Amino acid sequence: MKMWAKLMILAALVGGVVALSQAFPEQAANASFAGIWEAKLDGLPGVKLAIASEGGNVTGVATFYLIKHNPDGTNPHVDGEAAGPIEHAVLHGQALTFDVNRKDGTRVSFRMELKSAKLARLFRTNDQPPSPEGEGLPLTRVQ
Repeated sequence: MKMWAKLMILAALVGGVVALSQAFPEQAANASFAGIWEAKLDGLPGVKLAIASEGGNVTGVATFYLIKHNPDGTNPHVDGEAAGPIEHAVLHGQALTFDVNRKDGTRVSFRMELKSAKLARLFRTNDQPPSPEGEGLPLTRVQ
C-alpha cells in the first residue's frame, strides 16, 4: 500500500476519534443534568426542575412555588405554583442555560451550574440588576 493511502487511512481514523471524543462529553454533560432537582425556601418547596436528556437535547419542566407568610412574617406556606417547559436549553461545560415562559408571556432566563453530582446552583440571568456571581439558589438532586 502506498504511503499516501496509509496517511489517508490514519487521518480518517484520527478524525473519527476526535469526532467521538467531542460527542461523548456533550452526552455525558446532558446526562449529568438529568434528574429531579429541588430547592427549598423556609423548609418549603421553592423550585423543582425535572430535566431529561433525549437524543442529545435537554428538555424538562420547571415548577416554581409561591410561598406566602402572615403579615407579621409567621406561618410560611405554599400558596400556589406555576410550571412551564424548559426551552432553548444550551450546555456550556458545567452550566446549562434555559428559558421558562410565564403565563403572562414574559420569558425568564436561568443558568444552572453543577457543583457536584448532587448539588447545583440556579441563577436568574435576566434580573435587573443581575444577581452576584457567587450567589444563586442551591439545588439538590433528589432523583
